[in-house]
Amino acid sequence: AGEYGGGLGYQNESTEMVGIRSTTFDGNTAGLDGGGIHFSGELMTILNGTFRNNTAENGGAIHNAEAALPHYIIRADTTMIINRSTIQDNTANTDGGGIFNDGTTGDITITNSTIAGNTATASGGGIASEGANVTLTSVTIAANTAVTGGGISSLAGIVSVINSLIASNNAGTGPDV
Repeated sequence: AGEYGGGLGYQNESTEMVGIRSTTFDGNTAGLDGGGIHFSGELMTILNGTFRNNTAENGGAIHNAEAALPHYIIRADTTMIINRSTIQDNTANTDGGGIFNDGTTGDITITNSTIAGNTATASGGGIASEGANVTLTSVTIAANTAVTGGGISSLAGIVSVINSLIASNNAGTGPDV
C-alpha cells in the first residue's frame, strides 16, 4: 500500500467491530504505517493470526493508531485484542518492528502469543507503545532488535505483563524493556 495497511487498512468512526480469524499476513509493505494491518476503529479482534515478513515505517506487522495524514479519519480510541497469534520477522523503519500502539485510549491486549525476530531501527523491536495501555498475558517476546527497547518500548501508558517471557532481545538501551 502506498500509505497505510499493506495487507489490510481499516478506518472507521462508528462502533463497528472487526474480527480476523486464522489469517496470514506475509510479505506486505506499507509506505507509511502498518505493514500487515493498519487499524483505526472501535475494536479489532485477531485470533490465530500469523504476521511475518511485513514492512512499514511504524508497526512492521500491526499499526494500532490513527493515521497521521489529514485526509484520514482522526480517531484515538482504537482497541485491539490479539489471541493465539504469531508476529515474527517483521521490520519497521522507525518504531514497532512487530506492533506500534498509540492513542489516548487505544489499548491493546495480547494473550497466548509469540512476538519474535522483529526489528525496528529506532524503538520497540517487538512492541512500541506511545500511548494507552498494553496488557500481555502468556506472551513470549524474544529475539527482537531495536536501538531502544529491543523487546518493548513504552513512552506512555501502562504495560502489564502477566505470566509472560521477555528475554534475549537486543538493543543499545533496554535490551528487553
